[in-house]
Amino acid sequence: MERKELSTEGLPDSWIAKMREAVLLADFDLVEKLVNEIASQDALRAQKLINLAEQFDAKALLRFLNRPNKPTRKNS
Repeated sequence: MERKELSTEGLPDSWIAKMREAVLLADFDLVEKLVNEIASQDALRAQKLINLAEQFDAKALLRFLNRPNKPTRKNS
């Protein structure tokens, strides 16, 4: 079974900035609120982020937020 790595691909820069600030301030209530904003787009990614927030794993959340976006491939 392939384990998909968390990615910021497709997330707005403004959301990433708000999320980074919330993590740096250790405002995990805001982190959860921000994650819920993207849950309808990608429930699996949102659940993984909620799990990290519930563990207060700021290091893992910052690694996710600092990972460069991979360009989206389009099939021709």
